[in-house]
Amino acid sequence: MNKSNTTEKYTYERPDVKRAISGRMKILHKLNNEKSYSTRDLYNEWVVLKDKWNLHLTLCSIHSSKDYSDEYWIHELEYLSQSGIELNKIDIQITDSFLKRGRIGDLSKYIGNTALKRFKSKTSSFEKDALEIAEYRSIQDWIDYRNSLKFRIQGKIMNIHNLFMMLYSTKRNERKSAYNLITKSFSNDRINNILNRLIHIRDEISKFSSFDNYEELVESESFRDWDYKEAFYFKELVKEFIVPILMDVQIRKSRKLNIRTLENYDDNIFFKSGNPKIKGKQEVILKKCIDSLSEFTNEDIANYAKDMFDNNLIDAAKRKYKTHGAYCWPIDGTDDSYILINMLNNNDLPETFFHEFGHAIHFHYSSDYHIHELRKSSREILEIPSISLELFSQEVFHKFYGKESENKKIIHIISLLTLICKICILDDWQRIIYRNPNMSQEDRNIFWENAEKEFTPWLTPNPERWKHDYTIFESPFYDLDYGIATICSLQLWIEYKEDKKSTLKKYLKLCSLGGKKGFQETLKYVKLENPFNRKTFKKISKELKTFLEKY
Repeated sequence: MNKSNTTEKYTYERPDVKRAISGRMKILHKLNNEKSYSTRDLYNEWVVLKDKWNLHLTLCSIHSSKDYSDEYWIHELEYLSQSGIELNKIDIQITDSFLKRGRIGDLSKYIGNTALKRFKSKTSSFEKDALEIAEYRSIQDWIDYRNSLKFRIQGKIMNIHNLFMMLYSTKRNERKSAYNLITKSFSNDRINNILNRLIHIRDEISKFSSFDNYEELVESESFRDWDYKEAFYFKELVKEFIVPILMDVQIRKSRKLNIRTLENYDDNIFFKSGNPKIKGKQEVILKKCIDSLSEFTNEDIANYAKDMFDNNLIDAAKRKYKTHGAYCWPIDGTDDSYILINMLNNNDLPETFFHEFGHAIHFHYSSDYHIHELRKSSREILEIPSISLELFSQEVFHKFYGKESENKKIIHIISLLTLICKICILDDWQRIIYRNPNMSQEDRNIFWENAEKEFTPWLTPNPERWKHDYTIFESPFYDLDYGIATICSLQLWIEYKEDKKSTLKKYLKLCSLGGKKGFQETLKYVKLENPFNRKTFKKISKELKTFLEKY
């Protein structure tokens, strides 16, 4: 295996740590001792150094995801993580030097107030670096545990992902068996211990950063222009408008499936004959996805997808030891991204590809900012382009699902609404456990169970269902951003059905902003309604009810 080839377009080379440190130290010396060097030039020089390091860190991470069993990339990532601690220490000193009286005025003029606010957040204490390494290792412990789970079913060896796919079986006894096995495999102290460790590590990181708890740290680092009060109101609106829609769906679903009492293992199936399926090879489906973009977007977007495909920046092949799921990873210092998809069947491949490619469009259109802090937006903005493109792609579902395309659209919308409700559970639960790091596991489970009763009343509460969700371990507090983005994307979807051309123009306007504006300022700029507003929910729910009458 050639360890240097990550893609045809970009080549991984282990960065020279000594050179990376030397380059930063020269900038630091100039900042503190050489007033003749302009703030702008030193900032740009620093950005180039960071981009070079981050490029190879990203390429290494991509390779590791392509084959998580490869020891070379495991050790390479560990090396880069350890080396990154030393570089981060110097970067903090550089940040502090830029913020001194003699430089901060020029810096503010050059990068602007939004970027300056994000720039200031980079100052931190060195002590938390070791804790962040401990956090990374605890997350890896969780990932290793999930990947190690094996089950013998009907003479075949299956992993946890195979079991989750069995929840879509048309045979109810298979769904029940899979659900019980999943529940049993996660009911152990190892997962409880991993979560306990993560909660306390993150609590310590927060304290080092002068925050009372991890929730406050995340709020600060996310650059949100809304707070827990607006988050609470958003969740109340979900209970008022979204939960009743889904309760009505359950009544119809019970009739369609001819099941009087729906159980938890019936949650993912919507038609007695099964959910819509796609026939054909994965590479053929992917090519059809790329070719269909010109039919519901524009020529520039379609050509960019072809360029990514031609340069091996899209990997949708099934392989053993390839990271399960899907992601889009921006390649630092370029206008490109890398998309990895690894799914056990092809039935959701189109919407998954279009979701990840929506991220790629966002990164591509906003990558030209020379201001490092403005390239990436806050997380709720980040998800709007991806979820929106996924919704726009319903226009070409017939190419993949044929006569079942209308059924697929219905499932698509129901799944997004269900996810919003489950996100509210996650957010409520994470806030309480990080505000109370010494909370007992029993109390955590009770709180989870009560939250399920509020947001998913059609399900039988499962106090340990939190163990099924990877974001709790890998990216806490990310979920509510996704739910908020979904409400914004549904607005674009409604507009797109009425006027595709103007909606696409608005979509690309949003993508091109990157992180230039805050969330609520961005919504005003592209003329989207505020998701913390009751009128917004009322308008969307009316459209959703009409759409779901087809079910």
